[in-house]
Amino acid sequence: MSNTTKFRENIENLFDFLPGMAYRCMNDHAWTMRFVSAGSLELTGYTTDEFENQKIDFGSLILPGFSDYVWTSVQKAVFAGKPYALEYKIKTRSGAQKWVWEKGKGVFSGSGELLFLEGFIIDITERKEKEIILDTFFDIVPDFLNVCTTDSKFVRVNKAVKNLLGYNPEEMIGQSYHKFIHPDDLVPIRAYKYKLGPENVNFFRNRYIAKDGRIVHFEWVSSIQDGMVYSSARDITERVALEKALTENEKLMRSMINSITESVFLMDLEGKVVICNEVCALRYNKTPEELVGHSIFDLLSPDLSVSRRAKVKQIFETREPAVFEDSRDGKTFLSSIYPVFGDDNSVIQFAVFGYDITERKESITKLEALTAELTELNQSKNRFISVLAHDLRSPFHPLLNTLDILDTEFETLSKEEKTRFIKSAKNTATSVFGLLESLLTWIMATQDTSLPDLKNLNITEIIQKACEQVIEQAKAKKVTLSLRVDTKPDKNSNGKSIRENSFSAKDNAKSTDDNTFSAGENHNINALVDYDMLLTVLRNLLSNSIKFCQTGGEVVIKVFSTDDATHIEISDNGIGMSQSQLNSLFQISETGSTPGTQNEKGAGFGLLLCKALVNKMNGNITVDSTVGIGTSVTLSFKKA
Repeated sequence: MSNTTKFRENIENLFDFLPGMAYRCMNDHAWTMRFVSAGSLELTGYTTDEFENQKIDFGSLILPGFSDYVWTSVQKAVFAGKPYALEYKIKTRSGAQKWVWEKGKGVFSGSGELLFLEGFIIDITERKEKEIILDTFFDIVPDFLNVCTTDSKFVRVNKAVKNLLGYNPEEMIGQSYHKFIHPDDLVPIRAYKYKLGPENVNFFRNRYIAKDGRIVHFEWVSSIQDGMVYSSARDITERVALEKALTENEKLMRSMINSITESVFLMDLEGKVVICNEVCALRYNKTPEELVGHSIFDLLSPDLSVSRRAKVKQIFETREPAVFEDSRDGKTFLSSIYPVFGDDNSVIQFAVFGYDITERKESITKLEALTAELTELNQSKNRFISVLAHDLRSPFHPLLNTLDILDTEFETLSKEEKTRFIKSAKNTATSVFGLLESLLTWIMATQDTSLPDLKNLNITEIIQKACEQVIEQAKAKKVTLSLRVDTKPDKNSNGKSIRENSFSAKDNAKSTDDNTFSAGENHNINALVDYDMLLTVLRNLLSNSIKFCQTGGEVVIKVFSTDDATHIEISDNGIGMSQSQLNSLFQISETGSTPGTQNEKGAGFGLLLCKALVNKMNGNITVDSTVGIGTSVTLSFKKA
């Protein structure tokens, strides 16, 4: 067998994996075809005979809006001695319109006369359509991304499935993926042994039946974690067609394989490269001509070479293709090796494809993390709703009992009893109203629509106002409120005050008839805050401190500045909190009111509300506490 004949056979074997239409045509407006490969039928609906015998001219298939563009682009490239590559739309025999990609060049005589054009055309309609529908993180991937339960139900599906299978995501969610798999593939899919755990990745192929009856070939990358299956499927229908395509044109084959954006090569039984594309050669820092004839095993690291030889031996013995993963130079590649059979049905060569799946694996990892986060948020929401429902429902039992007594026994009750029952009902209704009001305020604070009005304000004035609003609560427990302002901080001050104003709730020494208080001269320590938001935060924190102080206790408010922030520290000598209480302080699932030292009730949203409002003002809140010693809450805000 001559080298030319053997080379032609190698070309034919590799062409078995490449789709599209190869051609040789005249340089006229009709693009009169002299040679057309069998792929013309799938691409256009017309046979090679119809093109080669001029029963149809290719120029008539090009949509009018692209005809001048195609002609001008080809002429410009050909007479500049360069190859041409362009995209345009054609109309097929069925009337369907397709986007196609064409690459070709002019063939000249020895005297420089243009003889004809040679090139290759492939259908890129699906790729073009995908480019315009990707609009979110989950949907920017043209592959079929989905999350399933282990019993095969789709939980989440990206929008790409509409283009791949014709279904809207909503039509697939909740359905078993067995419903969409080709019947002949159900048995092997059910028998497939999945590797469990995030460190294991499963690779397999199967066929899906599209909504319009088309058969779509998918290549899957899948990982199972926490009872969920995270998968990414690539439509390899075109590649399957590549694996079945045939051609006898050597030059067109080379042009075709070099247009493939992934690594592809053909090797003999010893591992020597027979033919390869430029992408493959570049990965080994060689040209295609330099790589041909070399053993691919000699170009790999020793460990990888041993592993790859074992894989090829397995494929030779089983006569089945293999898909596996390689990691090189910080990237992850998905390699596919297919046995090529000779006329006697023996394995004579191997076709090898390599795909960079680094981004795909990162997408799956991000999707897993996102799903875990959403699951945790959903669980926290459920716990929160359960606590909220209990807190809203519980007060109504005594309220209803009280109202029932008033309704049925009003005439027999004494004036004192009526007063006591009415006061009890009022207190209960007030408590429930306070809970609902706190809940509404917290919800509004956590919404992006509630924007703070940040201004450079005097902090001490707002603190004085907050103290005035809680002084009656402090008086009831004889709790002293003290404001300490460090107006000239230095390296030795450590936040200690040099001026002090005390609001004594025991003796009401500084109260006026309208229960307001004067703190003496104002100290100009400013910060960027929203007046109403900060007032709400301070009122809640001061009320909490008083609530958990013993009778005769003290609450100290310290104000001091650092280079870039103003700090407010509210400390009490109350009952304090344990470490476990501190750890769950701002968790929505742990909300609930804790009775004060005199069994005072609360809404249970105070600290959540404070944190939400402080965050909106770009501030920070920290809490320190020791059981039996007391609690200290520090607020920090930026300066103007």
